[in-house]
Amino acid sequence: MHKENPVPLRNVIGMDYEPRNEAGVIILFTLVMKRLGFSGVVEAQGKFPDCIARRRGKRVMIEFEHKSKSFITHGHLEELGRRRCIIVCWEDNWQNPPTNISVISLSRELGLSNRVRLAHAKQEEDLRFLDKTRKKTTTWSMPAGTRKGDLIVVWRSGPKQSKFCDIFRALEDAAPKHGYSGYGNSKIICHLKNPVTMKDIRNHRELGNSPMVKPGFFMGSNKELTPYWTWLYQLVLERNPGLRRAIKDFAPGVFTI
Repeated sequence: MHKENPVPLRNVIGMDYEPRNEAGVIILFTLVMKRLGFSGVVEAQGKFPDCIARRRGKRVMIEFEHKSKSFITHGHLEELGRRRCIIVCWEDNWQNPPTNISVISLSRELGLSNRVRLAHAKQEEDLRFLDKTRKKTTTWSMPAGTRKGDLIVVWRSGPKQSKFCDIFRALEDAAPKHGYSGYGNSKIICHLKNPVTMKDIRNHRELGNSPMVKPGFFMGSNKELTPYWTWLYQLVLERNPGLRRAIKDFAPGVFTI
C-alpha cells in the first residue's frame, strides 16, 4: 500500500482498508452494492461503460473511478453523450457534473467522506482571535475548498514555538469573502491545553518520516492533513488524555476517508 496511513474500513466485511485505485473501488462496490440499492450485475466489460447493473428494477450504466472527476480525463464525457450514467467512486471531487450523470461516493455512503484540513495562523490578529474566542461557533477564515463537516486543525506559528493548539469543524462550505479565499461558520471542538509541537512530530515514529517535517509544509492554509490524521489523533490524545470523549467522534476510520 502506498498510502502512509491507510484508513481501516470498520463497517465493511471483506475489505480491510479504503480503496486506493479504481480496482479497489470495484471490489468495495461488490461488497456494499445491496445496501446502495443494487440487486445485481448484468454485465461487466473492459470498455465504457464498465458495468451494467440492476437498481430498483431498472438497468443502469456504471463507470468506476477512484475520483469522480477522472471521468472527464479518461474521455468518458464524449463517449456518454446524452445517455444517463452513474459514476461509482471513492472520492467525489466533481462539484457540478452534467444532469445526466449521478455520482455515488462510497466514502460518503460509508460515512467516511470528511477530511482534515490545515489552517495556518501566523498574523497577530489571527493569534489574538484564537486566544480570545470562547464561543461554541464562530465565523472566521477557512482553508479554500473546505467542505461542511471537515475538521480544521490550526497550526500556530510563533517566534518561540510553533504548534497545533485548536481544532474546529466547518459548519458550511468555505466561500471567498472579506478578502479571504475561504470564509465561513465553524464550531470549536477543542483548544489543546498541551499543544502538539514540531518536536512531537519529529520524534514520532511515523510522522517523523512524513512530509510534515519538511521545510515549508505548514506555510499557507490549503493542505490536507487527512493522510496523517491517524497519528495526529494519537498525539493529541497522548498529550491531552482528557479530550478522549470530546474528540471520539473524529477518530480515524470513523470520521475520515
